[in-house]
Amino acid sequence: MTFEEIRVAVESKIAAFTDAPIAFDNVPNSPAVVAAMNTKNNWLRLTIQHGASFTAGMGQNPCTRRTGVVFIQIFTNRDIGSKPAMELASALAAHIEHWQQGRLSTQAASLNRVGPQDGWYQANVSCPFLAD
Repeated sequence: MTFEEIRVAVESKIAAFTDAPIAFDNVPNSPAVVAAMNTKNNWLRLTIQHGASFTAGMGQNPCTRRTGVVFIQIFTNRDIGSKPAMELASALAAHIEHWQQGRLSTQAASLNRVGPQDGWYQANVSCPFLAD
């Protein structure tokens, strides 16, 4: 798969998650994201972090395997506890991990607590992927 094919597949999958508005890389924030930011409601930011690519097989048609991480930052209202962020993290993990579309597959998701940051409570979900 090309980097662009990976981006389209991952963004389409995450866009189907409807529990909070999503900010995408290098795209102006949607009205839903702006409204969530202004009212201190939950919102997410998606980043696709590519890793190393390597030759997974030769033969007549060499197979390039691409690796990376789907990285989703969760922002919830500060000072109301971690429950909203943990609920979103659990729902996101169930939505993205062990998913396969064509030659792209994801693995188990992990959670990283960031905590209070710039007026928000932040947690990050990361999910490794492989693509051939």
